[in-house]
Amino acid sequence: MKPTKEEVLQEIIKISFYYESEGVANVGGIAKRLNTTTYHVNKHIKTLLNEGLIEKGVRSGGYNELTEMPYPPIKGYKLTKKATELEIYQKLKDDDEKNFAEFFGF
Repeated sequence: MKPTKEEVLQEIIKISFYYESEGVANVGGIAKRLNTTTYHVNKHIKTLLNEGLIEKGVRSGGYNELTEMPYPPIKGYKLTKKATELEIYQKLKDDDEKNFAEFFGF
């Protein structure tokens, strides 16, 4: 499957909401979530970088709170302020908050 630029951006946005990701999404993880290859993801990553919607980032690593196992730093991409001002970002954020509230009964 060849994802669109918008699908790649949406996955980066969704990953940015996860606490453990520290807002950083790596290409391999995006490709796996979209059931595609890193080649197809990298094509869109270049475009998103040029448009100023993402920038390079590094997740610092640390320990998984549940297993006490260390995880390594991961290089990837994170959202820029420009991306957080997009309508799709706000929609996905609202959906995430709604799902969280429903799951935990808030």
